[in-house]
Amino acid sequence: MSFYPLAINPAGRVAETAGPGIRVPATAAAVDPMVRVSAKAAAATTDPAKLLRFQGRLPAKEVHARLRRCLEAMHQAERSVFLWFSEIHERRLYRELGYSSMQSYASEELDFTVNRVNRYLHLINDLERLPLIRAALHSGDIGWTKARAIVKVSSPASEERWLEAAMRLSRRDLESKVTRAGTEAAARRRGNPAQPDLAPRGGLASEKMSSEKVPSEKT
Repeated sequence: MSFYPLAINPAGRVAETAGPGIRVPATAAAVDPMVRVSAKAAAATTDPAKLLRFQGRLPAKEVHARLRRCLEAMHQAERSVFLWFSEIHERRLYRELGYSSMQSYASEELDFTVNRVNRYLHLINDLERLPLIRAALHSGDIGWTKARAIVKVSSPASEERWLEAAMRLSRRDLESKVTRAGTEAAARRRGNPAQPDLAPRGGLASEKMSSEKVPSEKT
């Protein structure tokens, strides 16, 4: 068991210092200005509403931390948008909302461009043949950006390895690996035009790829 020292606040009352599972008594917070400042700082970094609200003139590390948290919130929100979009599309709920197609619904109600609608619909179609990636996206194991990247080069035979790479690598490293795999697959197809399907969906399933190009490698 770990013991944490006790501190005497300006009013002469004993207050517990921060430790696992320990809370500072309200009486100490009421009289100790340092306790009040710490509590406000903690609330500001954990309250989602305050986190997303811009506040100027903060210290550099705080600005950096809030920016990173907002980026993460943005990625999570985009994943949720895609999942709700998929729900409406797959259940054809747009008909109950008075529209004859998903395209018209998304354009009128969501203000989506044609390009964005098509991007979502293409991903939905790709995920139908890639059940492991689809399940990972729905469960939150991978985000929208990573899912969209790996479906470009995944086949039913290779999706497990690409999914492992997506869960292990950063977005930037994963996108670099996807780009490299796609470029090499295109080169192989050009070298053997009689077999255009030599390396389907990026060719990860091909046993001829060197180990440094397989996403299951350790980095």
